Amino acid sequence: MRMAADILTVENVTKSFGNLRALDGVSLGVRDRKVSILIGPNGSGKTTLINVVSAVYKPESGRVI
Repeated sequence: MRMAADILTVENVTKSFGNLRALDGVSLGVRDRKVSILIGPNGSGKTTLINVVSAVYKPESGRVI
């Protein structure tokens, strides 16, 4: 049986808006054939992370593969 591979990798991503650091060294992997969810309280950076992954925003550091 084939092992599930990462179809999305986020490595040490940071994103700021002025003095507000919305993402601070975020890393994660999303596996092929797995259900993944992103949860957190209001203001925790979920939408910013999705916007970085979808190239709406460019991160200051780190990378999205």
